[in-house]
Amino acid sequence: MPRSLHNINLTYKRTLGVEDFKVLSLSNQTMKLSGLKIRDKVEIQKSNDEILIKKKENNMEDRIEKFYQNGGKYTELEIDFGRTIGREMEI
Repeated sequence: MPRSLHNINLTYKRTLGVEDFKVLSLSNQTMKLSGLKIRDKVEIQKSNDEILIKKKENNMEDRIEKFYQNGGKYTELEIDFGRTIGREMEI
C-alpha cells in the first residue's frame, strides 16, 4: 500500500532475479504516478541508503530507433534546404 512522505508516494516491492538478470517490480500505481512506461530507459543514482530512479530522456539515436520500430519510413532522396550556397550541385 502506498504511503506518502514529503509529497512522495512510496510503495514497497521486492527485487526479482534469475541468474545475472535482475528486476525491480513496480506496481501499476507506482508506474502511473512516476510517468514510467514499460521499456522506458531509466537512470539510477545511489546516495547513502537512497536510490533515485529517473526516466532517461531519449537521445537522437533512441528517437530514430523508435521511429523505425513504429513503422516509420523515410523516402526522400534529398532534403531541400533552400537556395544553394557555395559549391552544391544544382539538380
